[in-house]
Amino acid sequence: MTHENMKIREPALFCPALFLLIFSVLPTSMIAADRFQFTTRSDHPIDEVCTALEAQFHWRISYEDAPVFDRDDLKNGTAPNGVPWLVLRDVPAAVDVPIETNMPASARGKTLQSILDSHRLSGRRAGFTVTQNGDIIHVMATSVKGADGKIQPFEPLLDTRISLVRGRYDLWTLVTTILSQVSQIRGIPITIGTVSTNLFTMGVTEEANNEAA
Repeated sequence: MTHENMKIREPALFCPALFLLIFSVLPTSMIAADRFQFTTRSDHPIDEVCTALEAQFHWRISYEDAPVFDRDDLKNGTAPNGVPWLVLRDVPAAVDVPIETNMPASARGKTLQSILDSHRLSGRRAGFTVTQNGDIIHVMATSVKGADGKIQPFEPLLDTRISLVRGRYDLWTLVTTILSQVSQIRGIPITIGTVSTNLFTMGVTEEANNEAA
């Protein structure tokens, strides 16, 4: 069984990959529209959709991509520096849905779930589920093609249960400690991409006893 690396934040694909992407909030003065019409062009269509919703409608979305188990989901590609690498083989997403400017959080979640369900039925290599925490929408992979090419259930990585000794942690240490445990437990390598340096120097007091990451 093949497990590919997990990548945090950067949508550019390194040896493909499981992505956990957290999108920031843009100023409310940015452009809003009453319809979302978008066609993806990259190997991570759901990532593109989430990014576009953030940019156009200021939605707050965290995104966890699905790992690659089926080698048929990979193809040879070339990195910007000319080095050969593997990239995902996935179907593009074509979206055309109405979006209200002041749509309530629950309606935003239902709208995004309908987009994800529609894309899954078009031959997507994985299925995704939306959960919400206030106005933050969490998009997580809950099914993925296995090594045999058949769709199978998948537990989102951040549902993995971990433990932490109570203590004071800077956010960088806390996040890397959590992700290290998740990686070891699930057997999927995880790397951290671009992060906010100022944010990750903040200190927090945390502990965990067999709790979801």
